[in-house]
Amino acid sequence: MPLSLTVDPVPAPPATPTASVTAQPNCTTPTRYIVITAPTGPTIQYSVGGPYQSSTSFTGLMPNNYQVPTQNTATGCISMPLSLTVDPVPAPPATPTAWLQHSPIARPPQVLLSSLPLLDQLSNTVSEVLTNPPLPLSQG
Repeated sequence: MPLSLTVDPVPAPPATPTASVTAQPNCTTPTRYIVITAPTGPTIQYSVGGPYQSSTSFTGLMPNNYQVPTQNTATGCISMPLSLTVDPVPAPPATPTAWLQHSPIARPPQVLLSSLPLLDQLSNTVSEVLTNPPLPLSQG
């Protein structure tokens, strides 16, 4: 009597993950994290280029392009990766320029500021007058 064998089909890989970078870096928080929302389950693990993990969060990520696949630990199958980008940290605002102005009238000197980074977007000729500068300035 002939022996009959059945070969099971190759299991399907898990779905490509649904994930996002929570927020892009800024000057005070240069790293960010990726959160995966699907697929989830007891046999699903995730990676951003290192070892696979069960947690759906990857924290402390530096600016870079990340490929995020899922792996089914029961079958060993790996999904197509989702590509996510953590943007570079933006450049800090420009340092304002200042000069000391002596007044012909008897009063404290004034510090004039120009090139204020946030106000430059509104006008090319922004000036602010401070009558009590926070740092002592030479009147020489």
